[in-house]
Amino acid sequence: MANRAVLSLRNRHAGALTASLATGPATPRVPDLAAAAAAAAVVALALLAAATAHAHGVSHRTERAHAVAVAFTYADGTPIAFADFQVHGPADPRPAAAGLTDRAGRAIFLPDRPGRWTVRVTTADGHGKTVELDLSGDDLAALAAGSARAAATAGSAAGAGSAAGPPGGTAVRDAAGPDRWLRALLGVGLILLIAGILSAVLRRAGSRATAGRRTPPATD
Repeated sequence: MANRAVLSLRNRHAGALTASLATGPATPRVPDLAAAAAAAAVVALALLAAATAHAHGVSHRTERAHAVAVAFTYADGTPIAFADFQVHGPADPRPAAAGLTDRAGRAIFLPDRPGRWTVRVTTADGHGKTVELDLSGDDLAALAAGSARAAATAGSAAGAGSAAGPPGGTAVRDAAGPDRWLRALLGVGLILLIAGILSAVLRRAGSRATAGRRTPPATD
């Protein structure tokens, strides 16, 4: 009986030693943050998409100004409506304005300096007409005065303290506030993304190290 007890005790010790050699020493485990990394990536991408969409958003400003309008008609008096036109300033090969004539055949633009301005309209069938306008400083002053009167009239009609916008009849939408918040959220999302990537890398490195320790040594 004594021999059997000693033999059983030896077998238990041998089994424990074999298990210890097979598993190797305990290694610290890196927390499983793969899910957190994926969530951080989703949040960062969502914030980036939102910031990009907002960056491509369209704002507007409404100005009441007097402009130059050149009306184009066919020989029978029919307006040349919705035809392409281009406006060139004095000695400037680049267009100062371009677009389509309105339903009355008018090409409308705001000159910003005196000199000879050229307005050309082109119809769908290839016909065209060019008009040259010599605008003086007095002409521009008259346009500016008309714009000021229109703005003052609009401001008086709106009344003090109304939501018509700043003085001069101009309404501007300020989008600086949302931009700041989006930039802040985007920064937080990028930080989370970087932290998630580092956690995933450390987890993979720890898994490889553990697998290497568990590999039994080659025997002859």
